[in-house]
Amino acid sequence: MIVWRDMFYGIPIAIIVFGSCSKNDYPSSTQESTGSTLNANPQSVAVIGGQTRNTIIYGGVHPYLITVAPAASFASAQFLDANVDTAILQITGVGVASGSTSVTVKDSSPSPQKHVTVSIVKQ
Repeated sequence: MIVWRDMFYGIPIAIIVFGSCSKNDYPSSTQESTGSTLNANPQSVAVIGGQTRNTIIYGGVHPYLITVAPAASFASAQFLDANVDTAILQITGVGVASGSTSVTVKDSSPSPQKHVTVSIVKQ
């Protein structure tokens, strides 16, 4: 913030005020995300056999864990890195059958844990 003050021998004087925050003024990513909901973007993917789609898992507290895997005859799911704030869940279509399944992910927050389900449609 700049505050203009009086003139000093015909020269305008400005006072510049700087503010700072200590490291403890902001929550860590884990603290920040503890109260947030667990989300997926997108929450629904469509795949064919051999095709891979990614969805981002975020919110809650990482690391994230797959609690309900998709039906093995339709798709597989795995995290590329479940230990980051925005983790990539990789979903791969398996076989040629059409249908649908889902994968459910939970976070590591204390009770109650948060869950998000991603719908998977095989075409």
